Amino acid sequence: MNGEYRSIDSGGLWGGRLLLFDALPSTNRWAMDNLGACRNGDVVSAAVQTAGRGRFSRTWLCPDGRGLAISAILRPPNVAPASFPATGFAAALALLNTLAAFDIAAKLKWPNDVVADGRK
Repeated sequence: MNGEYRSIDSGGLWGGRLLLFDALPSTNRWAMDNLGACRNGDVVSAAVQTAGRGRFSRTWLCPDGRGLAISAILRPPNVAPASFPATGFAAALALLNTLAAFDIAAKLKWPNDVVADGRK
């Protein structure tokens, strides 16, 4: 796998690992470039993301300590690939519910962004 990271066997999703990076250009790009070496359920996380891309190729930055930059490798068994896009919506809803449990007011912004205090 490319890049220096710390790996935590978290016993998380389907036995996936948490792969922690200090900085990456893009968690998603790293995941795609290393897909063959990744396990189902692995989560790629970077404290700093410098060249992420959102919809319409917009820049998606994550300065140190100012957000979450994560990508999850999911190969769910018995799920049709046509259903995969719904995963992002489900993750956004799960985060929205988690924030509400901590009394943090947030809302969803199309398609899967969570906005709290006016920021994604």
